[in-house]
Amino acid sequence: MKWLQPNQTSSTDVTKWNFDDASLAFVITVLICLSNVIILLAFFSEKRLRVYSNYYVINMAIADLLVGLTAVGPAVIQILYGYRWPFGYISCAILIAISHAALHVSIIMVLVISVDRWYAVYHPLKHISMRSRRSAIRRNLSVWLFSVIVWSLVGGVWGISDPANRLSTRCSPLYTRHFATSFAAIAVLYWFPVSVTGILYFLIYRRVRSSKFRKIVKDIEIGERRKCSHVNLQVSSADKDLKGKEGIPGLVDVDNLSSNDTRSREGFSKVYQRHYRPKAKFRQRSQSLPVLVFTFSQSSTASSDTLTTTLDDIDMQHEKFD
Repeated sequence: MKWLQPNQTSSTDVTKWNFDDASLAFVITVLICLSNVIILLAFFSEKRLRVYSNYYVINMAIADLLVGLTAVGPAVIQILYGYRWPFGYISCAILIAISHAALHVSIIMVLVISVDRWYAVYHPLKHISMRSRRSAIRRNLSVWLFSVIVWSLVGGVWGISDPANRLSTRCSPLYTRHFATSFAAIAVLYWFPVSVTGILYFLIYRRVRSSKFRKIVKDIEIGERRKCSHVNLQVSSADKDLKGKEGIPGLVDVDNLSSNDTRSREGFSKVYQRHYRPKAKFRQRSQSLPVLVFTFSQSSTASSDTLTTTLDDIDMQHEKFD
């Protein structure tokens, strides 16, 4: 196949090596796209997953999917064409801008999650008041806006306007041609987010090891149990007033109630629909609630995971009883 030849001086071994690299890149592309598509389908098809913390994870999945489509995928074509880009410098500049923006979003979201967990550990009461889907979506959009603006200038405008890039046969970022710009790009894309994330998780580790934090988590759990107990008492008292001694809905035979006692039938139905049915549905969902979290260190973030799970349960409860 002529289009597999890398260049005029390449041998058969080099051609086979290019094909092996392209096959590996293709497999990686399929795995990246498939795994992130599964995450997106699970999130949009299952309402239990639509909690505050998972909106950050979904934003990472969208960014990683774009990285697979615009960075790893086009690399397969370039390898098969002998490390040459056959579609022109404009399409190359656009792909570089999109892929780097998506990669930057994915890395920044790791930093955003670590900041959110740090705030939940150090300021739990304030964090509860600001936890909402709308706030998570606003932060996600802000990250995308920042990354798109930066990399549309660095990757897109610079790549299209540079005369030397028009003569290039390879699709590669222009900042890699200079040491200063390469250093700045690596610092922005990797060193700064990873360093701040490491510092934040170290602070979280110190906090969760203290007895004060454990007392805060325990107080939050006790407060939520009291709210649930208060709801149970209200339902039980209303049910006993309606049916007297037979206050448990599972032991009441509605069909054997007197046909003249239509008030009891209607009252029992209203109480069950209003109190027992939503409560049972909430209990069934909370038992199997999956929480997707980013784990930096299992030993250092165990208590932080407990707090995140507790806060997600609070969100679910407020949705059902508000």
